[in-house]
Amino acid sequence: MTAAPDISRIEIPGGLLVRVRGEIDGGFTGLGIPPAYRAEIVVDLDGVTRVTSSGVRAWLASKAELEHARAVWLARL
Repeated sequence: MTAAPDISRIEIPGGLLVRVRGEIDGGFTGLGIPPAYRAEIVVDLDGVTRVTSSGVRAWLASKAELEHARAVWLARL
């Protein structure tokens, strides 16, 4: 397992920008979105260098933290 990805959260008008940098592997624990966050969320994945198969499973397991958002956008900014 590698080091956890660097995740930063920045409030933007109308929502939250989440920047992810590094590798997403089985140790991924989520984006750190506040519980029941209801605004829009933009997830900037431009800094992701690799996603392992166990990282995909970890990402899917953590998606519940996004379920209350008005909209979730995946982007490369």
